[in-house]
Amino acid sequence: MANLCSNWVTLQGEPENVKAYMNDIKALSEESERTGNGVKAVEDETGEYMFDLYVDECGFSFESKWTPVFASLRYLSAKHGVTTTNIYEECGCMVYGQWTSDGINETDVFLEPEEWN
Repeated sequence: MANLCSNWVTLQGEPENVKAYMNDIKALSEESERTGNGVKAVEDETGEYMFDLYVDECGFSFESKWTPVFASLRYLSAKHGVTTTNIYEECGCMVYGQWTSDGINETDVFLEPEEWN
């Protein structure tokens, strides 16, 4: 089994845009529950899928394999004009950071293994 990367996502933007973004996430979560498969918001060749989505009013969390799922989050940010912040960690491969995107501009603050101490 792949190492799981834990992802915690928060959103900033106009309330109606955040609501529309969250509606897309809820639909993805329902699809994942119905099919038992991972989901993604955009069809691409990255192989990045979201699993075990947990959705609440303030944001959502999910698991992914090995790495974060930037393609889907970037797509949803651009589609809805919302800034997405994803805090991610995968301790087995020492992957940890915070990624932020508004759909156009993005930053990824990644901690190197020696910074974990």
